Amino acid sequence: MAYTTTMLAWGYLQWKDAYTAAGQNDELEAALRWSLDYFIKCHVAPHELYIQVHTLFIRNVRASR
Repeated sequence: MAYTTTMLAWGYLQWKDAYTAAGQNDELEAALRWSLDYFIKCHVAPHELYIQVHTLFIRNVRASR
């Protein structure tokens, strides 16, 4: 989700005029706001961050040891 959020924001910075011409500003800003709010809520304390790890990643980590 971090990659998708970054690409959406970057695309908006690069081609803001195109998003405006297509009438997609509100939709894009809502998508960015939702994902950024999600990340903020995951950071619950100065040194505490909740994340989700896919089980495939965990399997690969164990297999590589």
